[in-house]
Parts: sequence; C-alpha cells; structure tokens
Amino acid sequence: MKIAIILGSVREERKTHLICFYVAEQLSKIPGVSLQLIDLADVKLPILTQRWQQQPEPDESLVDTGTILQEADGIIFASPEYHGSYTGVLKNAIDHYREEFKRKPIGVITTFSL
Repeated sequence: MKIAIILGSVREERKTHLICFYVAEQLSKIPGVSLQLIDLADVKLPILTQRWQQQPEPDESLVDTGTILQEADGIIFASPEYHGSYTGVLKNAIDHYREEFKRKPIGVITTFSL
C-alpha cells in the first residue's frame, strides 16, 4: 500500500514537519506500507490561475508530485491550523491536483500553537 503525506506548511519556523516524520515512522513499521513525503516547500506550484498543465514545460517537481499522488492508495494532508482552516499553499495544491485525489481515502493531521 502506497501512502503519500503532504506537508502543507512552507514557513521556515514550521513545526508540522515533526508530526509528519513521526507518522511516517509509525506507518513504516506496518508491513507492506510504503511512504512518500511531499513537502510543498519543495514543489514549484504556481498559483491556480497559472495551471501547470497549460504551461509548455512544467517544472519537474510538479510532474513528480502528480505521479506520486496518482500512484498513492491513500493520502494524508498535514497542515497547521491557519485562521480556523488550513494553509493557502495546501488549498492551492488541492486545487491543482484534484484529479489525483479522486476516489482515494484521505486522512488529516492538524497542528496548532498554544
């Protein structure tokens, strides 16, 4: 079973990656589970008005991310709570890759500061 974890925080002082690493470590202990961590800080995702499918040569990170999501059996979104919702970068990724998310189980991890 292939699981993709999407790290939806791109700030330098982020903490969400810590829970992603922990979840990945725990899931990797399950036989037959393979994991891919997608860090949206590393994906050159244009804003929605500039869909990568319309560009002559999309950035390699966009194509790689799409392939990982397409091949995944399940997806986990990880995002800090941001004004009562999730981050804009994660929303943008969801809009761009909506076809890759269809008919797949999705889990959510959220973090917040006290």
